[in-house]
Amino acid sequence: MAGGQRNPTRARIRVHPPVVRESRVDFSWEQDIENHYQRRNRWYVDYHGVPLATMDRRVLYEVLLSLQLPMWAVQARQVVVELPEPVPALTREFWPAYHGLQRLRVESPEGAPARVTLRRTGRRDRTVAVSFGGGKDSTLAHRALLERRPSREVLLLHLVQLFAGDRTTRERATRRSRRTVLRPVRLQTRSPIQLVTTDYMAALRRDRYGPRPHVNLYVPAMLPALVHHGVHQVVFSRTAMGYQVRYRDDGTASYRNWLGRPEQLRYLDAYLAHVLGWPLHAESTHRGINEYVSFGTVLRQYPRASRRMVMCTRTLDTRRFCLECSKCLEFALMGLSLGHVAPDLDYDALLTHPRVTALAEQARALGGRTAWHGAGPYQEQTGTGTHFATWCHALHLLEPARLDGRVGAGAAANLRALKDAWGQVPFPAVERLDSRAVAAAGPLGREVAGVAGRHFPVVDMAGDAREHLQLDGDEAVPLDHEAVMPTPWLDAWARRWGVAVDGTEPVSGVT
Repeated sequence: MAGGQRNPTRARIRVHPPVVRESRVDFSWEQDIENHYQRRNRWYVDYHGVPLATMDRRVLYEVLLSLQLPMWAVQARQVVVELPEPVPALTREFWPAYHGLQRLRVESPEGAPARVTLRRTGRRDRTVAVSFGGGKDSTLAHRALLERRPSREVLLLHLVQLFAGDRTTRERATRRSRRTVLRPVRLQTRSPIQLVTTDYMAALRRDRYGPRPHVNLYVPAMLPALVHHGVHQVVFSRTAMGYQVRYRDDGTASYRNWLGRPEQLRYLDAYLAHVLGWPLHAESTHRGINEYVSFGTVLRQYPRASRRMVMCTRTLDTRRFCLECSKCLEFALMGLSLGHVAPDLDYDALLTHPRVTALAEQARALGGRTAWHGAGPYQEQTGTGTHFATWCHALHLLEPARLDGRVGAGAAANLRALKDAWGQVPFPAVERLDSRAVAAAGPLGREVAGVAGRHFPVVDMAGDAREHLQLDGDEAVPLDHEAVMPTPWLDAWARRWGVAVDGTEPVSGVT
């Protein structure tokens, strides 16, 4: 880093022309300060089978700016990004506004037309794309949307995120995705599949935490694949607790996962329609659905799909369960609480794994101590804090006797220890859909919630009644589904450029 400073005043980024090789695009750049957030100044995306060379090169810069801009912005107080090819000013101004970056400026050579019109490059249009990881949430989204649409119209958009850049990891990860995640659902439903591979996450440094792409990986970064298939609707599965709104002492609000909120995504839709002639509606199918409802709905409504869904993302082997991670344990506990024993899950190996044994020892060490909510206090080893109420509720409901004859004494003892420590009381809210959250969802989210509502009640969970209690770790989380996130930078961008948002023309604009 220049002058040995950790936070320099200025930085200049010079982007190299993106290199396209059939369906793969490689991005790279040079910068005049050390990159403390990425291990290398390059990454790629491979949109398998998508002819990138036939698309307008502007699409490539949408991908680059949607993912990389926040990473550059944190490296200095003022950052200038130089693009090597002409990009219009309204694009250069949109992406900093979209990311909320006030001290970053994007420059490019002159000569780019303000607007272009993208054309589908594939054989036929698809109605909607589902960001499909193979787990409970995306499986529910896919199967629910198929109830009203032919399978050929629902595209499965599967992203292989590489966390190591070597060839062996890439080959093993891709093989697992094809064989374990995608092949079963393809055989059952005949839905078309689009595979995408990227090493963006592999380029991130582990010793310094920087911005993460969040839903941008599943929406704007997928634009080449969506254009290829003629898709104008894409869904992801951010669950209900992902939309928390926290209020500070001064009354201002903090919005979790703000990039995936509808207030934000409507501007992306308007921008793509205005600049590229490609409107794109994006939303979460799970705005009103939590992980327990999602799992239970798949189990009850789509039992064949439940037998092949893949929640575990840790292993590179072509099996459903690694038997080591929190998601494998979560699968087992939620399933047992709903009366489901998976025939291909080795419960004994899972429940005697050193990780679970250590967690059981922590449970015993609690000695019956509980937190204010009635269950044992939250431990990071139990899993995600927003899933803690589900963890406790599943342990409360499950009957260890269901595993009689399938597990040994050690596994049974560990399961009993977990249940004794965290299963003392129920958390009924995890078996419900909040009617306010469903109302706040988009049209596709309400459609998926309608399927979940066949198996779990839809109720108004306003107020502080015990049956409405939801947790993030040990903290109670009242969810404000009526809150509207302000978007001042995007509002200003739309006014400046005369871009219509939600069909409403801005008061003023420039041409």
